[in-house]
Amino acid sequence: MLTYWLPHATVQVTEFAGYRLLYNIYTRNADEQMAALTELNDPASRINARAANIQHALDVRSCQAAGNYVRFFNLFRDAPLMGGYLIDFFVKRERSKALLQITHAFRPSMDVKTIQVSSARDPRADMTDTA
Repeated sequence: MLTYWLPHATVQVTEFAGYRLLYNIYTRNADEQMAALTELNDPASRINARAANIQHALDVRSCQAAGNYVRFFNLFRDAPLMGGYLIDFFVKRERSKALLQITHAFRPSMDVKTIQVSSARDPRADMTDTA
């Protein structure tokens, strides 16, 4: 990456490392995710692993892997910088998985409004739209 060669670009390196993690979640590329995580732990890299967007991307990764959809959608709402735009690419997939789990667990007793709010949807939106 070009930002690795620029000495004043530490903010961009950290920011784009967070985007890289989110993109790898989107593409479901486990090998590249592990490479990015290894790079975070490398003392020679200039990535600040404690930066807000890195921590956010790591939290999104752990929530997505654990199936904690309530926390995932809260993180989606509170994404720092441009992370929310990357999450937009795979939020529909996560909503579908969350809805599948909800219907298996709560069958007829779950209110539609509760599902809309917990999956970061606009409560006024029509639930027939799957986006």
